[in-house]
Amino acid sequence: RDGAVCSNTSNVCATDATMASVESIRVPSKSNAIARTNVNLQGRAIKIACRSGIVRTPSREGSSLVASPLESSRIDALDRLKQLLAHSPGAFSMNLAVCPDPRLRDAIIAQVRGERAPIAVAVLSEGTNDVFAEVQRQAGDGPHEAIFVVGLDSVLESPRDLEIVFAALNACPRRWKAWYACPAVFWVSPDTSRSLGRDAKDFWEWTTGWFNFASAP
Repeated sequence: RDGAVCSNTSNVCATDATMASVESIRVPSKSNAIARTNVNLQGRAIKIACRSGIVRTPSREGSSLVASPLESSRIDALDRLKQLLAHSPGAFSMNLAVCPDPRLRDAIIAQVRGERAPIAVAVLSEGTNDVFAEVQRQAGDGPHEAIFVVGLDSVLESPRDLEIVFAALNACPRRWKAWYACPAVFWVSPDTSRSLGRDAKDFWEWTTGWFNFASAP
């Protein structure tokens, strides 16, 4: 679910050296050509190993984890996101991180938060009208190195008149700049990204950073 942000920094990982035995296996698919990687944890939680281009996300088998290789474009997006956080202390910016997979999003957020603190995460509910007011309520005054906003997909997918939401989003950057001196990163799906460009043009024009974690075509 969108709101289930992984904020436990113990779920953020060490390095390739901590990785236990990794065994590549074949799994059935429509094309019979999809390879999966099965990871034997051997009592150790393995999460994200960035340098090897592997992101660790929870599988549906419970405590076991599935490792999936990051495409080069995703590795580049993650590197650029980290550079933004490292080189923008005390500087406001509005940014979009486009990621269609909530599990991958949560794993990336967990890793970044584990490496750089304090980063606040605000989770929007689908009934949110004023995004900035809700983020301010959850994140407080700070100081924050960055604020990650999750859940805008649910807000824009809710079956209601969204004009008030888009109006508040268009006013959001100016309010944000007056209140927070740090990057704001909205984690959204590709559909939400397109909707913002079409229906929240002022918000869109304030956006200076785009980080694409969507699958390559």
